[in-house]
Amino acid sequence: TFYNAGHVLGAMMVLFTYNNKKILYTGDYSIADTPLTPSCQLPDEDIDILIMCGLHAKHESYNKLNGYLPHITNKILRTINSGKSVCCFTPHLSKGVEFLEYISRSLPDNVPIYIDDTILNLVRYFEQLNIPLMKKNIYPLSAQNKMYPHVVLCARFANNNYSNYERIDIKYSLHDDFEDIINFVKRINPKTAIIVHSPASNDENDETIEQHLMIDANCRTQFIFAENQEIYVL
Repeated sequence: TFYNAGHVLGAMMVLFTYNNKKILYTGDYSIADTPLTPSCQLPDEDIDILIMCGLHAKHESYNKLNGYLPHITNKILRTINSGKSVCCFTPHLSKGVEFLEYISRSLPDNVPIYIDDTILNLVRYFEQLNIPLMKKNIYPLSAQNKMYPHVVLCARFANNNYSNYERIDIKYSLHDDFEDIINFVKRINPKTAIIVHSPASNDENDETIEQHLMIDANCRTQFIFAENQEIYVL
């Protein structure tokens, strides 16, 4: 059975039933809404084994940048109001499209947004899937007679083209942070959680989600942090 995983468009969790066991594999997921996707959909079944992406499951000190997108939007608006254009650089295309959707909703309609061909091509693919992203104030970067001041969103950056712009590097994560992962595990409360894609923390004082939840009387979960090339019998 497939469940919407949030995170990015098209992401899904898979629930397997095998030998009377319920096994939920998450892949990349998001417990909160993102600009393009609603939060993940969780099954109602009692889950025996959860295999989940735990990128920050050992990073207790890591928190997503709360308010990052509103902060950047306010910075763009202040710069535009001062009469200067803004260049937003995002080498990750999926984040570029997410960011485009967010600022096109958040900035006034009279602020023109120009997108480079790399992002534009991805936007066109989304629109073929009936996911409209182009708004009346969004234009191809190649458009003639640009209106000033404006915003440029690009995945390829050339310093000589934007020397007079305010540059903003768009950096944020769509992955759940430590607290999000804890809340996710507590909501599912599986018998066993196998955590994959979970590098060690650089902070020796960081706890893992296992250390955090072992003192939670309502948590029945036993944790396995999967090692590369190890075989686990479920």
